[in-house]
Amino acid sequence: MRLANSSGVHESNLWHSDRSSTFFATDQDALNLAVMYAKAPLSTIGPEGMGFVPGGFTMYHTAGGSKPWRKKFLKSALSGNPPWKGDKHFLECAGGPIKPYSDRQLWGLRCSAKVAALIGRFYHRN
Repeated sequence: MRLANSSGVHESNLWHSDRSSTFFATDQDALNLAVMYAKAPLSTIGPEGMGFVPGGFTMYHTAGGSKPWRKKFLKSALSGNPPWKGDKHFLECAGGPIKPYSDRQLWGLRCSAKVAALIGRFYHRN
């Protein structure tokens, strides 16, 4: 972190900068450094463990800008990006013991995701 700070990275902004920076994805860079110097045993998984490729999942990793808790499913589907498995799994879990939405809000989100998935069967980006 000291090296990142000396390169102009402010610790309150662990986010992406431009590719010319010493540290591009500072959140990932910080994790990589912690893993390199950790004395504790680690359990690592590949892309299949995060739902990026087929083979099961341990935890879906919603990489990219549109997180399922902020996503406008219909607008996204009309732009050619239907809900993916990570979005659907989030909506399944959102009714669990920790409820980020009211029952009505969750019902609305689930309905919009289903309609968006239907749109995605006919219209999507490759």
